[in-house]
Amino acid sequence: MELQQFSTGYSNLTYQLKIGEWEAVLRRPPLGPVAPKAHDMKREHHILSSINPYFQAAPEPILFSDDESVAGAPFS
Repeated sequence: MELQQFSTGYSNLTYQLKIGEWEAVLRRPPLGPVAPKAHDMKREHHILSSINPYFQAAPEPILFSDDESVAGAPFS
């Protein structure tokens, strides 16, 4: 598995995951404290899941997890 952080972005931390030919993007909130309701990964996952079937340019979310032991914060 290859993991590479995108070097640009102004909000959430974004990583490219690669396993062979398969690729995905992982997003998580920034490190440190964040404002309440900011960087809500569950909300982002829900919205993208809702609009992807109708707007193909929207990424298709694969999974959401709020298990902070995996990536240190909720992620999608």
